[in-house]
Amino acid sequence: MLDLKYFRQASLPEGIVEIPLEYVAQAHQWLIDQPSIDPNNIIIMGRSRGSELALLYAAKYPDLRMVVAEAPSSVVWFGWAEHKSSWSYQGKPVPYAEYTDEASIRIEQELKDKGLQYRDGPKFLSAFSSQEMIKTASIPVEEIQCPILLISGKDDQVWPSSMMAQLIVDRLQQHEFNYEFLHLDYANAGHNFGGGGQGCGIPFLPPENYAQGGAAKGGTTKGNALAASQSWAALLSFIKRHLR
Repeated sequence: MLDLKYFRQASLPEGIVEIPLEYVAQAHQWLIDQPSIDPNNIIIMGRSRGSELALLYAAKYPDLRMVVAEAPSSVVWFGWAEHKSSWSYQGKPVPYAEYTDEASIRIEQELKDKGLQYRDGPKFLSAFSSQEMIKTASIPVEEIQCPILLISGKDDQVWPSSMMAQLIVDRLQQHEFNYEFLHLDYANAGHNFGGGGQGCGIPFLPPENYAQGGAAKGGTTKGNALAASQSWAALLSFIKRHLR
């Protein structure tokens, strides 16, 4: 397994700002060149913002056995700098979606007025009111040339991953996608299920610590734990089914 870092590490950007897809391509080629690696069985997996990268990369580069996206996005979102995309390709920023400052201020006030804990989800959801922007920023998942596994929690409070996963499914169906695609959507699960609050659906790591504000990410302790365990088993089954 290669855990590819792409920001906040030595010699890497401090934030997610126009990260080049070519950087991932270099790591992909490095894997292909390793004598211990079967180049026909390379999988790319990403979660949350990493799901954007995984799906977008797979749409631009072939030679992958499958794509796994957890808490996924159907669109490319803004980068961690004003008026910047998260990713770039061939030297150009990838078109992206963003919510407005006005929507951000309004939603924060609404949550405060209702006595609700702050969460990002409503802000990301508000961006979908701009259909033209969403259309431009949507990831062309129909161009992926391998099976796709999508994993989401119905109570994701960070962003509407359940809805966005379904939008991906709808797009694949509309384009009569030639490979298997599967969306696993778990009730009472949030943005992070399993993995010590870091996600990745690994059931043997502690779940989100709700004492540290984890409720803003959604789900219950039991719901997240079940999603972690069940999605891990489903992931292994999906991989086994498609490996050569």
